[in-house]
Amino acid sequence: MGKNREAAPIPLLDIVENLERSFPPDLAESWDNVGLQTGRRERKIRNVLISLDVVSEVLEEARTLSADLLLTHHPLIFHPISSVDEDKPQGRLLADLIRKKIALYSLHTNLDSAPGGLNDFLASLLDLRDIRPLCESPRNPLAGLGRIGKLGSGMTVKELMGKLGGKLGLREMSCPAFPDTNVRVLALCTGSGGRLVEFAVAQGADAFLTGEIGYHEALLARESGLAVLACGHFQTERISIDLLAAHLEAAFPGLLVFRSQVESDPFVRV
Repeated sequence: MGKNREAAPIPLLDIVENLERSFPPDLAESWDNVGLQTGRRERKIRNVLISLDVVSEVLEEARTLSADLLLTHHPLIFHPISSVDEDKPQGRLLADLIRKKIALYSLHTNLDSAPGGLNDFLASLLDLRDIRPLCESPRNPLAGLGRIGKLGSGMTVKELMGKLGGKLGLREMSCPAFPDTNVRVLALCTGSGGRLVEFAVAQGADAFLTGEIGYHEALLARESGLAVLACGHFQTERISIDLLAAHLEAAFPGLLVFRSQVESDPFVRV
C-alpha cells in the first residue's frame, strides 16, 4: 500500500495509459471486453482497490476504503447491454459504481497474454526457465495465451502439487491422470485453459497446469499421456491482484493501492 497520503491525485487517464502500455488492449481475445467500463478519464484518483471480480462485497469494500478506482481482472460487462436493470445483478452493480463515483477498469485476456502479465507471473512463481507463450499471439511473438517452460529440477506431479499448494494457497486440486509423472516441461494457463491442451501436447509438455478443464479436454489429455493439474479458476487468477498492485505501486508511488480482502471462491466444497 502506498505511504504518502498527501500526494497529489493522479488523473485516471495517466493510470489507463500506463496500464495499456504494459498490457495492450489489442492483445485481448476477440470475444473479450477490456478497458474502462465506468468513469471518466479526467477523474483524479487517490485510492485504488484491486480485485479479481466485481461483486457486491467488493463494492462495499471499495466504499469503505473511499476508493476512486476499482481495478479488476474479470470485466463486469462482457457483452453489449440494452439496459441497466437494477433488479438484475449486473445492472445493480453498474448502478452502484456510477452512484458511488467509482471508476471501473478491467484487464482480462490482455493481462493473460502480455509479456510480464499473469501467465508469466505464475511461471515465475514456479521458477520456470526458458519460458515462452504456449499459443503465440500473431501481434507479438513474446505474447500469447498460456506459457511453457522447464522446471529447474524434475519433480513428480504429486511433488508439483505440493509446491503449488504453497504458492497459490491451495487446499485441494484435481489431477485426472498420471500423478507419478516426472515433470520437466510444464505448460500452464491461468483460468479456463482447457482448449490449450492440444498446444501443450504438441509442444512436448509433461504436465499442464490450469484453473479448470472440461471433461472432454481431460479425456484428450489422458489419451495423449499429458498430466493435468486443475487448480481452480479463482485460485490461479487471484494472483492477478498482487501483480497489478506491484505494477501500480512502482509506477505511481503516491497512489494508495489496496488489495481486496473480501473475495472468495464461488465454488463451495461440501
